[in-house]
Amino acid sequence: MKTKHLLLFTITSVFICACSAQTKISQSIELPKEWKFHKGDNPQFSQPNFDDTKWEKLSVNGFWEPQGLTNYDGFGWYRTKVVIPSYLKSNTEIIKAVRITLGKVDDTDDSYFNGQKIGSMVGWDFERSYLLPYNLVNWDKENSIAVRVTDFGGGGGMHSGPHTVTRIKLSDLVSIQTNSKPLEFALPLADISNALFFHFKTSVKKIEGKVYVKVYNHLTKKIVFTKQEPLIIGSELDTVYNININAKEFIPATYKIDYSFVANELPDTLHHTTLLTYSALQHVEEHHEYPIINLTIADKSTPFDLENMTYEGYLNDRMNANLTQRLLNIDEIGILEGYYNRPGKQTWVGEYPGKYLHAAVRVWQSTKNVKLKKQMDRIVDILIASQNEDGYLGTYMPADYWKDWDVWAHKYNILGLLSYYSITGHKPALESCIKMGDLLCKTFGENPNQLNIINSSGHVGMPSTSVLEPMTYLYRYTGDKKYLDFCNYIIKAYEFDNGPKIISTLTSLGKVDKTANAKAYEMMSNLTGIVKLYQLTGNQKLLKTANAAWEDIAKYKLYITGTASEREYFQEDFVLPANNDVHMGEGCVTTTWLQFSQALYYLTSEPKYITEIEKTIYNHLFAAENPITGCVSYYTALQGVKPYRCTIDAHCCLASVPRGIAAIPELANAKNAANGFNINLYTTETLKSDIFSTNG
Repeated sequence: MKTKHLLLFTITSVFICACSAQTKISQSIELPKEWKFHKGDNPQFSQPNFDDTKWEKLSVNGFWEPQGLTNYDGFGWYRTKVVIPSYLKSNTEIIKAVRITLGKVDDTDDSYFNGQKIGSMVGWDFERSYLLPYNLVNWDKENSIAVRVTDFGGGGGMHSGPHTVTRIKLSDLVSIQTNSKPLEFALPLADISNALFFHFKTSVKKIEGKVYVKVYNHLTKKIVFTKQEPLIIGSELDTVYNININAKEFIPATYKIDYSFVANELPDTLHHTTLLTYSALQHVEEHHEYPIINLTIADKSTPFDLENMTYEGYLNDRMNANLTQRLLNIDEIGILEGYYNRPGKQTWVGEYPGKYLHAAVRVWQSTKNVKLKKQMDRIVDILIASQNEDGYLGTYMPADYWKDWDVWAHKYNILGLLSYYSITGHKPALESCIKMGDLLCKTFGENPNQLNIINSSGHVGMPSTSVLEPMTYLYRYTGDKKYLDFCNYIIKAYEFDNGPKIISTLTSLGKVDKTANAKAYEMMSNLTGIVKLYQLTGNQKLLKTANAAWEDIAKYKLYITGTASEREYFQEDFVLPANNDVHMGEGCVTTTWLQFSQALYYLTSEPKYITEIEKTIYNHLFAAENPITGCVSYYTALQGVKPYRCTIDAHCCLASVPRGIAAIPELANAKNAANGFNINLYTTETLKSDIFSTNG
């Protein structure tokens, strides 16, 4: 087991202000890019007079592991000094403070300014931003900044910017959001009420300004309602703006409402757009749609039609509980509001609708449950209505597009909507995927003005590159070669200087814990896509990569219950701690291990994959979902009480585990290209289907 240590970092640099005319009109200053650091934990490290002259320097724009702290988890202190010029003071009486931004910290920070604690946050991908009261700042003199970092596993430290001190803007003090669920358009439509909420980040007595409202047809852009009026808000005043909209002359359509708020004394404008109404699309003449591009390397096993199988006994009870207690109880507002009320509450909240659809489609095929179908249709309608004209279907605001988990959300939306299209033939779902695919191809690549996909997410780019799997499906369903070219671009990007080196590492070392940053869920998501691309191209190096990874996990990284990971990462061989406090067996890892094994089983029909899948299903996947409540354990340890939770807040596994259970009917039996069929899971069942061999 890895031993935890204490680490403290401190860095000292002096920022000297050259008060030229150009500098005086600046709204911000940059903090140093290198800070002092030191191992050890001591509260004195926060004090401004602490002597850190003998400490080493560390960049705050990269994790500490590549900077000499290999495999280090624990505590660390960063320190620096900065001169803050008095021209950053503003004349407003609304608040007497400036904003300090300390970038992103993995995993938690306790931040100090001149010895006083100014804030603390948890989360490796959250930007740290705190207020500095004027009376805490030594204006035009040296100030001390100290950040105590706690790293639980994987990458650690202050790892990315921005690192600035800025004059206060309106958005530093307050944000705006609506919480109304979009209305399904149905005639006659009476007046519509909508509420705009002002969320204050700190106590502010009063802000005077003006609010602007516009309602328009999402497709035609025709404006059907406008209003503007003065508004006074404050953390101790009314923070809700209500508006009534006369909708009698609206035509059946998707309508959006734009809000803007401008303050009289502060720079910046707050904007918010939400979906006001949506049109329920016609779901008629539904039928199966199949890929138009055949695989170069065909599967040796394929699933039976799910509607031709029925189950009894324990397996059926658990699959039925997944339907009734989990999927039918999905928090529809929670999984969708990040789309129609951007931005989402979490950086990765955009994954929920796609994951839900990927699971629900499979379950509906098996059960034909009417309530589930209506729920799927409704979620598809709202999700598609939330898509921007250019194809963007994420939960971020424009300034944050393609950061963190944005490509990841598009990955799951393509996967979910294509799954829905495959069993309904619903063309708007396919068209939505094509728009997303086209936008990804336009945004990422090696041509001028294109972005490097590796830079668009953490974990050495593995979340963003895992869009590989659904892009192979989009190519198969459309025949558009640019999607296949995009898949090959991802394979090339793996080996970029800042890439995860998935292919080269696994084909040379064969160790998943030595690949990229060893993040298990994201790596296996890529590996599943690698299998699918191999079947399209026949590139043997791709197959070698997948086989090497699977063998390493199965032999050295797997618990006896069929899961992997400690604190979401692959560990060294046979490092398999079992208590809840080590956060073993992430539910997303359990599910993705099953999916990775499923891809290789279909490809080869080899029983070793089913052996592991069966172990995973009965011993760990089922253990992660409570059949009575539908709640899910994020981590499911071998010892202690399982920490079941029902809410989606910061709970990606709540959406992943149902996908694993939904895959069981695809695995219980399979058509075998060589000898008829395979019975893989022993249970009471009825199967009605033609049994055939492709070899005659």
